Order: sequence, then C-alpha cells, then structure tokens
Amino acid sequence: MNIYLSTLKLNNQIPAKSKPTAIGDYNHNRTPDLMVKFNRRSVQNILSAGDRVKITISGQLKDKRLFEGSDTIKVISNGKPTSFLWGVFDFIQKSTNKLLGLVM
Repeated sequence: MNIYLSTLKLNNQIPAKSKPTAIGDYNHNRTPDLMVKFNRRSVQNILSAGDRVKITISGQLKDKRLFEGSDTIKVISNGKPTSFLWGVFDFIQKSTNKLLGLVM
C-alpha cells in the first residue's frame, strides 16, 4: 500500500485508527478500496445530523504527495452516518481522478 496510514484524517481532525485496516472491493467496482476506521465518539462529536453532510479524508502517499477526497453523506442522530462504511475510500476515487488506481 502506498499510503502512510498514520497521515489519514477525517475532516482534518480525527486520525484513522491504526487497526483494523483492510483492502477489498467493498462496492464491487473492481477497484481496490482501503477500509480504515475512526473513533466513533470523535466522529459523533464533529458531525451534525443532516441529509447532505460533507466529509473529507486526507493523507499522504509514500512518495510524499498529499491527497484529499470529499463526499456528502446522510447522518442521522448523534453523528452516526448511514451511508458511510467507516473509512471506505471509494469516494476518493470519484473525487481525485482515480487516485486509488495509483496508490494500490
């Protein structure tokens, strides 16, 4: 993997947990997706309920390039997302011109 996991952040505030992580094809589009998790309480503290809540994942590749991808999700009470698999990076592919093809 070409991503420094220690640099991954949600909304430039919450670092990704170091474990568990996994690479899979979670949305069945034949492009590898990186799954990471974030502290649930921390996420709940920064997300407000709404139908279109913007989230951003950012980090650094091992070749020192920075990346960032954003998407909007539906968040129900207490900051609990309904359409976000805690850190699946498919939305980065949409937001950064197929970045996942470069980093996996």
